[in-house]
Amino acid sequence: MPLAEALRDCLGLTGAVETGTFRGASARALAQRFAHVHTIELSRHLYEVAKSEVPANVTAHHGSSADLMPSVIDKVSGPQLFWLDGHWSGGITAGVSSECPVLDEVRAIDESEWGAGSAVLVDDARLFLAPPPPPHKREQWPAFIELADKLRAVHPRYVTIVEDVIVAVPVLARALVEDYAMTVADVQQPGRRRFSDLVAKLRQ
Repeated sequence: MPLAEALRDCLGLTGAVETGTFRGASARALAQRFAHVHTIELSRHLYEVAKSEVPANVTAHHGSSADLMPSVIDKVSGPQLFWLDGHWSGGITAGVSSECPVLDEVRAIDESEWGAGSAVLVDDARLFLAPPPPPHKREQWPAFIELADKLRAVHPRYVTIVEDVIVAVPVLARALVEDYAMTVADVQQPGRRRFSDLVAKLRQ
């Protein structure tokens, strides 16, 4: 998660909040990079599995992210990295009756004290760029432009897509995200800073 680390250092992110714990892999990865992580899982089974496998600096919550996000954000101090992956993905995941809570999640972030300075990352960008395939119910998913407008409605964020992730960050982190996107795409442009150089400068 080099982008998460770079955003942490650039924006002074103090922790991470995840929706869609699944088996806890992302929570464990975030826990290696942030002092504390909160993760929300709708499935009781997956919550119990993940709770037993995440490290001590991860707090697992069971329930709907649309319902729990405001109270979870009340527990944090400082801007956060929000990793939003709470949408229904078929299989053993929960949420088939309300497949995509992302607009409610963003609303809770924007209504919080820390919304302006936080970074918001939404997984599975492809499902917002075109109607998600069956058995998803397309009417339950916002289109990318609707989600992008929501992400920019309250705070002036820079919004783009990198590696199947929608990235929404305060405008001061725009150059960092663009350089990272160029790095992963293996794009070379004379005069542009290398992403590794930018990260090294941030850590000085």
